[in-house]
Amino acid sequence: MTELSDDLECFLAGRSLRHASARLTRILHPFARWPRVTAGIIGGLLVGIAVWLILAFLERWNLGRAEQVVRELQTGQRRQDAGMDFSAVEPVLFGKPLLFDERIARQRRGRLCVRSGLLCIHAKDYGRAVLYLDRAVALAPDMVAAWNNLGVACFRSGDFRKAVHAFTTALETGGETPGILANRGAAWGAVGNTHRARSDLDRAIELAPDFDPAQGNLQVLDGISPADP
Repeated sequence: MTELSDDLECFLAGRSLRHASARLTRILHPFARWPRVTAGIIGGLLVGIAVWLILAFLERWNLGRAEQVVRELQTGQRRQDAGMDFSAVEPVLFGKPLLFDERIARQRRGRLCVRSGLLCIHAKDYGRAVLYLDRAVALAPDMVAAWNNLGVACFRSGDFRKAVHAFTTALETGGETPGILANRGAAWGAVGNTHRARSDLDRAIELAPDFDPAQGNLQVLDGISPADP
């Protein structure tokens, strides 16, 4: 290959540098010509960043406040004679999320939905429990506790087939555990599928021979009434 002389290399390098400089000048020329436009663009960017940060702060503040309300409900500080008031929580659970919520706080909101759903299960408000736990699995579909508790809420509200689906998803997501197997066994028994019910309950007892709920559900399966997870 023919080599270039030092003089020719310097010439080509200088020409390329001048060409790049000319292109950069043409790009920046409008900004230098119209300083107000440049200042406006920079100001707009700064305002956008400021709004972005304010929304992030508000999102986290609202989520933290909702978590505090649920803790107070759990400890009894907010319990009322007529029931529990979730009015301060539901906007966070079901409202339109701000900039970061769906990406950064998804799991956190899912856990908040689970805790709210458990409170409703304990209060025997199964319709609201299903509502919150449906939201939990939508936010965090890999959360085993959300699927299991959704199954419990559906079972106690009488929707046994949806309970079977929820327990099955919990098992597929987190693997076999005696508790969830016993729960699904009870749900299978409630829909009349005694073969699958006995299979799940036998497997739960195989994993944990002293697990009383599985033993109890198996005894109920031989009787008349459906078991209660």
